[in-house]
Amino acid sequence: MRIIETNLSMRNNVIIGVQSRVVEINDWHSYISEIIDGKSIDRMDCLGTLHGNTLPKNCQVSNVIFDNKTLKCDVISSHGFFSKKIVYRIS
Repeated sequence: MRIIETNLSMRNNVIIGVQSRVVEINDWHSYISEIIDGKSIDRMDCLGTLHGNTLPKNCQVSNVIFDNKTLKCDVISSHGFFSKKIVYRIS
């Protein structure tokens, strides 16, 4: 299954950076559980150019909203950086 992960880096409610990638996951419900549990999973995007973790290590995840196609949440890294994660299920 493929998803589009988009991370919006925020400062004072203003977007200061955007990064998106398409990654393969095993199943949608397991991915949602990873996010809710704050698990940092190493993944490579489908093009092989954006390698990284689903979430920053030791982050705080809040305001998780999801359905069968989308997931949105707020993420605060262990260094205090705030971002919004938006995920779309595409296959």
